[in-house]
Amino acid sequence: MKKNILITGGNGLIAYELIKIFAKEFNVFCLTSSKVDFKSDNLEVIKVNFNESWNTNILPKKIDIIYHLSQSANFRKFPKMTLEIFNVNTFSTLKLLEYARNANCQKFVFASTGGLYGSGDFSFSENDQINLKIKKNFYLTSKFCSELLVDNYKQFFNVFIIRFFFVYGKRQSRDMLIPRLIDNIESEKIIVLNSKEGIKINPIYVDDAVNALKRIILLKDSETINIAGNEIFSFREICEIIGNELSIKPHFEINGSETLNLIGDIKKMNSILVKPKVNLRTGLKILIGEKK
Repeated sequence: MKKNILITGGNGLIAYELIKIFAKEFNVFCLTSSKVDFKSDNLEVIKVNFNESWNTNILPKKIDIIYHLSQSANFRKFPKMTLEIFNVNTFSTLKLLEYARNANCQKFVFASTGGLYGSGDFSFSENDQINLKIKKNFYLTSKFCSELLVDNYKQFFNVFIIRFFFVYGKRQSRDMLIPRLIDNIESEKIIVLNSKEGIKINPIYVDDAVNALKRIILLKDSETINIAGNEIFSFREICEIIGNELSIKPHFEINGSETLNLIGDIKKMNSILVKPKVNLRTGLKILIGEKK
């Protein structure tokens, strides 16, 4: 019997690709506030706006796995969009957790962020303590609140908290990091770095992130897992790779001398999920080629 899988954020970078994979073999229910440009006999689109009043009665009576991948598109707009950020990032999580409990759900996957770790000159592992007092940020607070809510439901089903680090790929919003760098370099805007090299990160291409999420179906115990790439680059290095692909020399401005890196330790990901396959140069070539 086919599994019933519910995925939120249907038009998002990660959710869209995950839906296409799962619809080949499972019954997929997609929650989204907009039209999904993908059709399958195994896909049912359910229109839901998490920033408005909605009832879980519209969802399937029985669900096996939930991938809660939605997040507010206005996550940077604090305090103007405070309620929307909270409704989409946090309140929706609680409603879905209660729905999962009553729908005999087996696994609940929540998309969080590696940004919760803060920054440092080392890679962050899943065992590192989260301390939001270091840098207050309403978006991060909304995600951490949801992590706490999800953790409370371990007694009812397996929960998986996934902390993503700079996922990038085709169809991504142009205001996200990698597409924004590409656009700025193409238009010859100045790239501001917080030190000579800028922060170091290990971004991951969307296909690798989605393959990691797919493997969660095979896991038997609750986990918190970092999802990131296996290559570490500084902002300057990333911009220079982009510039080389565009045949445009990036323009930099150095504003400060402190290096605040955000690197995810992916030992657990490599061990129990998958190892990333798409290197940054290949991923950037795909994005720039698509834009052309």
